Amino acid sequence: MTDHNSGFDPDNDPRGSDLSSRPDGASPALPPDDQSWPVDDFSDLYDEERESVSDRIDRYADLVFDDDEPAEPVVRRDHHVIAVMVAHDGLRWLPPSVATIDRLDRAPDHLVAVDTGSVDGSDALLTDWLGAGAVVRLESTSSFGAAVAAGVAHADRLAEVRRSGDHEGDHEGDHEGDDQRPGAMGPGPGQVAWVWILHDDCAPDPQALQALLDTSDGAVTAGIVGPKVLGWHDRRLLLETGLS
Repeated sequence: MTDHNSGFDPDNDPRGSDLSSRPDGASPALPPDDQSWPVDDFSDLYDEERESVSDRIDRYADLVFDDDEPAEPVVRRDHHVIAVMVAHDGLRWLPPSVATIDRLDRAPDHLVAVDTGSVDGSDALLTDWLGAGAVVRLESTSSFGAAVAAGVAHADRLAEVRRSGDHEGDHEGDHEGDDQRPGAMGPGPGQVAWVWILHDDCAPDPQALQALLDTSDGAVTAGIVGPKVLGWHDRRLLLETGLS
C-alpha cells in the first residue's frame, strides 16, 4: 500500500511489474542470482543478519524522537464548589439522584436545593436530605435560571451567617440537619469558586465532580465545564459530550 500522493508509478517500478497485473497464482519476477533490487541504505537501521519481528520491536521499543516535547504538568488548584439542585415534581428521580450525590468521591463544599412548587413530595424529600435551612422554595412558574440564581444567593447568605456566627438573622430558623461542612462557610483565600448546577433527574458518576475540576485545571481560561451525559434508561445513549 502506498501513499496516494507519493508519485509512485507501478509501470516504472525498478523492482518489477505491478503485482496487480499478474494472473492469479503467478509469482513475482525475481532478480538474477548475481543481482539485487536497488534499495536505499538502511544499514543504520537493520543488522546484516536477519532479525525476527519481535527482535526488531524490542530493539526500537524505547525509541524517542528528538523533537518530542515533554508534556507540561498540570497545576492542580484549590476549588470551592457550591452545588445547586433544582427540583420540580421530581420525586420519581430524586432517590437515585440523592444516593449518587451522597457517594461522590469529591463532594461539593456546600449543597443547597431549590424546589419550584412541587406537589409530589419532592420538597419533603429534599428537606429530609439537607435540612429545611438548605432548601429554597419558589413558585412553580419560576424559570430554571431564576431557581439556580436563588440557590446561589441562598448559599452565599448561609455562608455569611456562619462566618458571623449569628443565626438570629436567618428567618429560615430550622438548621437541624443543615450542611455543616467547612466549605459551607464559603470559598477561602486562593480558592477557585464554582457553581455545580444539578437537576432532580441527574445521577452523577462518583468521579464526576473531581473529573470536572481536573478538566478545569487543564483549561484555566474555561468559565463553564460540562460532563458527558448519558440517557437515564439507556446508558449507551450519549446525550451530550461535554462543553467548555
